[in-house]
Amino acid sequence: MSTISTQIKYLSQTATTDKDVVNPKLSFHERKLAYRSRPEADYERPRVKVSSMRGKEDDFSLQDQGFQVSTLHTKCTNFHDPETVKQTFYPEVVALLKKVAGAKFVRPYDHTLRYQTEADSLAAPPDNTTADIHGPARIVHVDDTPKNAHRMKEEDLSEVELAQWGGVPFAIMNVWKPLKPVRRDPLALIDARTICNDDRLAQPLPAPDTFGGDWEVFLLRWNTSHKWWYLQAQETHEALVFKMYDSREEDGFMGAAHVSVEEPGTEHIREARESIEVRSLVFF
Repeated sequence: MSTISTQIKYLSQTATTDKDVVNPKLSFHERKLAYRSRPEADYERPRVKVSSMRGKEDDFSLQDQGFQVSTLHTKCTNFHDPETVKQTFYPEVVALLKKVAGAKFVRPYDHTLRYQTEADSLAAPPDNTTADIHGPARIVHVDDTPKNAHRMKEEDLSEVELAQWGGVPFAIMNVWKPLKPVRRDPLALIDARTICNDDRLAQPLPAPDTFGGDWEVFLLRWNTSHKWWYLQAQETHEALVFKMYDSREEDGFMGAAHVSVEEPGTEHIREARESIEVRSLVFF
């Protein structure tokens, strides 16, 4: 088992919501820029140990750590075309989540394609169609708060679907799959059992008007109890499946906080990591 030592970007213990992020007088692009370029005083970068799951993949589960490694082959050949992704890859994600999570109904509602380095994504022209960037995410976060999870359920299901599924337990899960073997910027996750309530801070994430308003995410503060894991040399058929919210565990489950980390010894690799992540409503 390999363990790396690397710096990870957390929200500082004293940071609050940046006022420009929620300023209604600013454009979406201006608020998105404010979210991405908070002052360094709002962050801390402790050096932490991140252990590899390689060789121990079966020791991880959605029920325990909040994440697991699953096999996912795909017939999708064009991940840059959103409609192709929805028609080809989404059904594969649905089948996987029904298998590994025991779901009865799955509704993918969003996906993010990452194909740039951090530097290139920050220098790229503004993309006003998405709340995210196309480079690796460098701030420890959970994609959904309980408030946001319930909003997604209400907004993404039809009236008929809400009548059938609105009253049953549900979760929000992410399926994260590399499109090329991961040789830099791997995804790392915290064992959810090592996160405390006070470690997380709900923050608005500026979103385009087409999203129906801003999202709410959790940013994490550093706690020395956090236990970090990654899948060393992750291959294209290996998907990371993790939970952001689970209504069955609302009092105890904190979400699988995650971030892209810089792996020592990969500084010379110029080619960007390429990955896709699909977020889904999962009903039981």
